[in-house]
Amino acid sequence: MRTWSPEWSTLPSTTASTLFPKRPEAENIEFTPGWLKEVEQRRIEILKGIRPFLASDKPDDIQRFTIGPGPAGLEREAYYAGWLVVGDWLAHGMNFSDIARIPESEMPQRAAASMDGLLNEPKR
Repeated sequence: MRTWSPEWSTLPSTTASTLFPKRPEAENIEFTPGWLKEVEQRRIEILKGIRPFLASDKPDDIQRFTIGPGPAGLEREAYYAGWLVVGDWLAHGMNFSDIARIPESEMPQRAAASMDGLLNEPKR
């Protein structure tokens, strides 16, 4: 069974943000109005909550993080975590082609390393 990866689900919204940089980020990722502001306030809790499940292929885990509520009590926490990870990779010199070529078997470890860095960043 395939493992689940929040990064793949956010590539389209991250691409849209890159192609249309003047468009508010919320327009590219929100399903429910106000969601982006809400998840941004729970950033650390979401990253810590999702990290142990990155290699999971269990349907319950996938549903919890893609539909919700996740450990932070919000819907679609995987989309926000993936948004952050892809943004981190882009900020550190990767491009969309590089990201698309990450083997599925390496994705959990690579995403976890990115999340560790994001969790250790000074508070914004």
